[in-house]
Amino acid sequence: MAWRGSMRLAMTAALAAVTWAGCGDDPAAPRRLVLVTAEQPGSLLSVWIAPDGVAYAAGGVDGGGDGLLLRWRGPGHDVEVVPTPGAHAFWWIHGFAADDMWLAGESGEAHRFDGIAVTRVDAGMSEPLPTLFGIWGNTSDDLWVVGGSFVAGGARRVILRRQAGVFRPVASPASVDDAVTYFKVWGSGASDVWIAGDLGVILRWDGTQLTRAEAPRVERYLTVHGCGPRDVYAVGGGASGAAVHFDGSSFLPLRLGNVPPLGGVACDPGGGGVTYVGGFFGYAARVSSGGNGAGETVTVLDTPEEIAGLAIHGMAAAAGRVLAVGGDLTATGLDPRRGFLLAAPAQ
Repeated sequence: MAWRGSMRLAMTAALAAVTWAGCGDDPAAPRRLVLVTAEQPGSLLSVWIAPDGVAYAAGGVDGGGDGLLLRWRGPGHDVEVVPTPGAHAFWWIHGFAADDMWLAGESGEAHRFDGIAVTRVDAGMSEPLPTLFGIWGNTSDDLWVVGGSFVAGGARRVILRRQAGVFRPVASPASVDDAVTYFKVWGSGASDVWIAGDLGVILRWDGTQLTRAEAPRVERYLTVHGCGPRDVYAVGGGASGAAVHFDGSSFLPLRLGNVPPLGGVACDPGGGGVTYVGGFFGYAARVSSGGNGAGETVTVLDTPEEIAGLAIHGMAAAAGRVLAVGGDLTATGLDPRRGFLLAAPAQ
């Protein structure tokens, strides 16, 4: 479409004006992402790197279509398709080991993947079935799942917690609007869990109760991720992108400049204050903390021209690797989702 080309040109010019690297930038850090696979028959919405270094990317044909799960063992290996019979599109994947992964997705479905087979687990959902957009757990038997709906009369403010093998609903704080849908959940431990959603809502579980955190108001926060209880990031936006950082006392905006709406964020646990963000129009950047009040160093990463009109939705950073996944999130039921997986080239 013509508007995509003009928007891309305008966004490229805006990004050029705010791309900088300071003395805190690591010259050995990745400055580009390259294609691993593209034109997948569904959007890829989430990616997780197992302790053995194998990456798993999850997605599917959103809006009622089939789920899609890929396995990639790294450079020099082909991408493998994992059978997911009967599963609807997955919106998130979270794992603990190569034989213990969990997926959440459409039609109120939760699945477990043992490295061989994907098995549906009863999440206790009833009509109208929500989409379960996010999943995270401290252990395999202490899982949080969040979601909601965008259709009239659909479920909202969906929060589930699985303990002792059973998913049970968790009530939202009374201050959260009834129309809010939650998108993602992440935690640093059993007593430090964060949930992000519509209307700029961010919730925190302290081991006893859920409370609403004070955060800059934006249209929505799509993803939350961190490296610890005093190092938490949330990204999203509306007409433009927004990102905030929690330093243990408050959420403050990250100075990214005029960027497109963001969907992916991954704090690198070994990166010394490095976080990766991604969003529409193939935008990706590395954000390095300057420390001592010096602010952020933002380095926009080169991404392939093939994804210039597509959106990064999920990211992962671990063991010196950076991955990003996405697709055409505006595609209709008759259009291809053009799912893709990107990786930082080996150093």
